Amino acid sequence: MANFKPKGNNDLNSKYTYVQRLQYERYANTMKEVYPNLVLINLRKKNLYGKIDLDNAIAVPDLQKMIAFDGVVNTFDFVGDALKDLSDKIKKRITNGSMQSGGPYGVLRFSERADKSWKREYVDYLGTIQKRFLQEKLNSATKLDDVVDFRNFLVTFLNFAAEINPAFPLSFGRYAVSLHNDIFTTGLAFDLNDEEYGNDYISCSKYFEDPNFQTFFQEAQNHGFILDRHAPWRFVANLTSTPMKEYMKARGYYNMKDMFRQLYFNPLVAEFFEIVKMINAMYTDVFPVGSEYTEICYKSGKTSHTLKEREVFDPSLYANLPELISVLGYPFWLRVYSFIKGMEVNSTVSQKEFDDIVEEAVELNKYLDTEDALMYINSKFDPLKVSDSQKSPTFKF
Repeated sequence: MANFKPKGNNDLNSKYTYVQRLQYERYANTMKEVYPNLVLINLRKKNLYGKIDLDNAIAVPDLQKMIAFDGVVNTFDFVGDALKDLSDKIKKRITNGSMQSGGPYGVLRFSERADKSWKREYVDYLGTIQKRFLQEKLNSATKLDDVVDFRNFLVTFLNFAAEINPAFPLSFGRYAVSLHNDIFTTGLAFDLNDEEYGNDYISCSKYFEDPNFQTFFQEAQNHGFILDRHAPWRFVANLTSTPMKEYMKARGYYNMKDMFRQLYFNPLVAEFFEIVKMINAMYTDVFPVGSEYTEICYKSGKTSHTLKEREVFDPSLYANLPELISVLGYPFWLRVYSFIKGMEVNSTVSQKEFDDIVEEAVELNKYLDTEDALMYINSKFDPLKVSDSQKSPTFKF
């Protein structure tokens, strides 16, 4: 057992944090030497775990195919089976005395922080973005009066989107693989307790050195789970492990590829529609039917103020999203989508290159379908490849 306990936490200054983090890595390596069978997953490096499939495409859990396990966490049927068997095994070990009762590993209980769905989290996230937009860009009567119609509003919003990206993405695909979307929405990770992530001393003294640690991690691995290197109270479904593959097969998934095919979906079309819906709904929320703006006129040394009614653009007036999109046209909305996607990855394309991308996407939508157009746009603005350029994008909407 390591004879030192790192004391790193999120409140330390950068220099001291660096030193303590190094000590923690040494400590974790020592634990692996003490327990040669111990396998830990480094989610700081594998931050896309459960978010992309075997083809490196963004994969989103189908919420209708998820289950509520133990009334607390959302997961998939085969993972739920593994959790139940692991829980039963721990109870059996407690009963026969091969594990001690009490302590963090003495019972399989779950933190409610793992009770997350990507849909609920994304809606809440967009809500914070919209609130920030209103507070920063439409926070005065003068700024509100500058928005006389939907196009004015859209340009204002896109300028805002350009300012906050790539740090705060809008499209679901980019959001899904960003740090804003934690691993709990994948249905593959579970916390035993509500510990502070990054508290190295707790990780070591309370978990790694718990009397049940060796038995717990071995049973977890026997049932297809793996502990988080930097949060040993968190265990993750190890999709490549033999036990978890057996649980998959028992539920009718031939392999990982088949599992992703049946339980996940690609969000391209959904995220495009969501962007259209969000922007239109936001306009209606801010400027409901009957809202007015003040038009100021300067003539012959005199200033006059006239109240005029704003353009009505109410999504509820249309039967469905394709009908709503048709008002301004797919070319218009594909350009909006392309602009947002480009800003999200801090793209360095020129104005001409951007215009050419949009033109090609419009042609694909016209002669093939919308999904092909969106796939093309995402191939040019890959959400998995954010540019590290220190310069902001130069292309305009």
